[in-house]
Amino acid sequence: MKFLADENADLQIVVALRNSGHRVEFIASDSPGIRDDQVLHKADKVQSIILAADKGFGDKIFRHRLASNGIINRGIK
Repeated sequence: MKFLADENADLQIVVALRNSGHRVEFIASDSPGIRDDQVLHKADKVQSIILAADKGFGDKIFRHRLASNGIINRGIK
């Protein structure tokens, strides 16, 4: 599976997924400081599931009815 980890995602999760053979791009190291809408666009472009530590992405996708390959978050506000 392909994942795009937001910069607030836990590095340990990113490492564990990579060690399990998954492709994980990490915003904190690849594109630090980009806006959430840019993260959503990038995830859609590369067909990745977003990993995040907040509910912001889910709210934006639901509210604006955006396309998504999925979001996994820890549920922190």
